[in-house]
Amino acid sequence: MKFGKSFERQLEEEDIPVEWRSAAIQYKALKKCINKVVLELSSLGLSASTIRLLLCQDGEKPEDNGLNARLTYSFDGNIKSFTPKIVLTIDGDIPVTADLSPNTRHSFEELLLNQQALSGISIVSSFDPLTASAEQIADAEMVDDIASERDVEAIITEITDEEAAAMENGPETPASEESEMDFDHVPDSDEGIFITDEDSSSKPRPADIMEDEVGESSHPHAEPRKIEITLTSDSEFFHMLTSELENLEALQAKQKETLSLQVTALSNCLTKVTNPETKRGTQKSDLYPWREVFRLYLDAGVFFADTERERGERTAEKAKERLEWFAKQLEDAGIVGRFKQGLSKPMLDDFWRINMAILRNLRFQKMNHMAMYKILKKFDKRTSLSARTTFPELIAADSTFTQSMAQAICYTMSTNLLSIIPQLDDYICPICASITMKPVRLPCSHVFCVRCLVKLQREKKKQCPICRRDVVMLADSSNIDYSLLNFLKLYFPIEAKQKQVENEKEVAVEQMERMGMAPGQQGKCVVM
Repeated sequence: MKFGKSFERQLEEEDIPVEWRSAAIQYKALKKCINKVVLELSSLGLSASTIRLLLCQDGEKPEDNGLNARLTYSFDGNIKSFTPKIVLTIDGDIPVTADLSPNTRHSFEELLLNQQALSGISIVSSFDPLTASAEQIADAEMVDDIASERDVEAIITEITDEEAAAMENGPETPASEESEMDFDHVPDSDEGIFITDEDSSSKPRPADIMEDEVGESSHPHAEPRKIEITLTSDSEFFHMLTSELENLEALQAKQKETLSLQVTALSNCLTKVTNPETKRGTQKSDLYPWREVFRLYLDAGVFFADTERERGERTAEKAKERLEWFAKQLEDAGIVGRFKQGLSKPMLDDFWRINMAILRNLRFQKMNHMAMYKILKKFDKRTSLSARTTFPELIAADSTFTQSMAQAICYTMSTNLLSIIPQLDDYICPICASITMKPVRLPCSHVFCVRCLVKLQREKKKQCPICRRDVVMLADSSNIDYSLLNFLKLYFPIEAKQKQVENEKEVAVEQMERMGMAPGQQGKCVVM
């Protein structure tokens, strides 16, 4: 099936909203526009094979294609205002080779004439009896010396009366001794001697002055000449494509705004149902069930991976797979059944819908990226121009087209939603790998359990286990972070109590050991 039809079919089958479909890349319309580009290039003698022969990629030298002509394709400007153009550079003469058809060579000659006319450069048609002899005309620099009408008028004022009479009498008039002229090359009376902007209809082809009788170049040292070609249909194609990309960006911005509002509303509700200070009564805080929801969500890494094996934004397929894993984990953990507040289940449904909306947007983006890739590939295939390289570079230069909606929404969820409920992993003691209970903050700002720090001091270990600074022996009761201690008791009451019990048991064991009692003997009656 052709891509155009499969693209339309996929938009319908992927549950894409109608308003999204109208903003999608119009592949068929762009495909028709390519036909116009091909016709316009053909009218200039630039067939796909000719462009492929002349096109120089980055780093290539002009002689790499075996000709003294080369072609480059680029975009002038930025994404807001740009002009795609072809620059044809010719070193010396129009190349005469079997690889270039006569029609192409003739088109190059006409393009050179048009370029010179636009820049006001005068061209000598063949032999000029007013300014040069037959030997002088062979010099390539003579063509470049006559560059404007002002120069022509200055030369004409130096013509003697005898030379003027000779011109009026025509070719049969004997040549003067001082000016030897080859009358076999004198132009007819109606042939233009100088071609200027005012007399462009009689412009001779540059080949008439660039090749001698044996077809060799008479301009071995001529400066490279550049022809800038702006194609109407080419500009139409890329401005149409850019307009559609802008529509996609506008749609994405709208979706981003909508989802951001939904995340904000959800976070407001989440603050209420997970408030750890909720009084005991008919409804209790859902802090722990929601912490488990977010822990599983972070473990899933639905849209972004941060493991050693995988990093960065996930593909739509991988995101869908991770989202399904997250749903299964919620079901296996029985999260819904653990909710105590009536708002929590509808909130979980809203959280799921936000993630599904991000996933749908990812799929839609992928389809349009593929459509752009395919249409640029077809453009290059039909024209041999390097649009697949140059156009994406133009887009990448504009930050508007490089932003990811999934990245933006996931950042909003992380800062406005997930951060509402702290995770235990962020408050683990690096030594015992348990909650940092009575947290002691060293002068180096690293935090440890009070029990773990006491052990380090008893063992005379002076260096911080994290940064290796000699700060351990400096710590005392003033280093206890009571603000953090109260926070941990509030948001991790269960873990804090468990750790407190463990610490008390450990202290009791140490005291018994100092008293000479073996573990397990405490509480027994001793008869003396």
